[in-house]
Amino acid sequence: MSKLNVSKSTKRRRFLEEVETVNFLIDNQLELDPQPSTSRDISVPSSNITSSMQSFRNDLVLDFSTNISDSDTDTDESVCKEITSEISEISLFHDEQSMLNSLAKWAVNHSITSKAFSSLLKILKNHVCFKHFPTDSRTVLKTNKLSPSNEIQTITPGIYYHFGIENGLKSFYDLRNFGEKINLVVGIDGLPLTKSSSSTFWPILGYACISNNKPNVFIIGLYWGKEKPKCSNLYLRQFVDELKSLFSNGIFTEFGTKYVILDAICCDLPARSFVMRTKNFNGYYSCSRCIIGGERINFTTCFLGTNFSKRTHIDFLN
Repeated sequence: MSKLNVSKSTKRRRFLEEVETVNFLIDNQLELDPQPSTSRDISVPSSNITSSMQSFRNDLVLDFSTNISDSDTDTDESVCKEITSEISEISLFHDEQSMLNSLAKWAVNHSITSKAFSSLLKILKNHVCFKHFPTDSRTVLKTNKLSPSNEIQTITPGIYYHFGIENGLKSFYDLRNFGEKINLVVGIDGLPLTKSSSSTFWPILGYACISNNKPNVFIIGLYWGKEKPKCSNLYLRQFVDELKSLFSNGIFTEFGTKYVILDAICCDLPARSFVMRTKNFNGYYSCSRCIIGGERINFTTCFLGTNFSKRTHIDFLN
């Protein structure tokens, strides 16, 4: 078949096949094992091979664009433009999101600063393989999203910041090791900062139950103030709302949807009475199970008798 009778699609197909062959040789030149030979080995620098391959690929474009007959110049010119545009879109790196996820995990595990991480992204972006990478570390780490949970909340008489259950699970655990359900254990307690002031932390900590592994405790929320929060409902609101969402909707991952289930809440007696909105553990009406008045016997609060009505949800709220 003469050149004049070659169709537009055939020319396009042949040219792309040649380009793919050259790309394959460039990508795999370092993986090729040297073949046994009886002749003397000749060492050729890989940089020369790469430049030669690149030069050959450029020559293909020039050869294709110059060897066009006058009779079909207009038709083949459009073909050449289409092929050239397709070549420019050929990416030598096809799994960008996986690479970005790995970089984000590396930055978190090794405490890389945001400034250093952004500088690394800018260097990588200069390479053709990573030209679509972002240049800001906040985009990769997903820390630039504005939402109510990313803001410091005022919880009288102090302030509260919610780090998030989902963020903690994704940062400290490999979610592929869990089944459909993730059992969460939560701990709440007060933490005085100094002996000379009343400044105190009230953190909400958590970890996921996973067999044969030491739990990784992560922070869910943190309150700071001169005294404990006045209202435990406000203190726990964001934690409860997120827990309800993760229980109903789950966490969407590449390994499937993971549903978070609250397995236990660990508190000492003062923290327990604060969370459950009951009297302090040594109060006259401090029983968390029923409504009973205590009696003071030998400087000890005692609860005598057994026939008393149990506390209801409304009783805890009030």
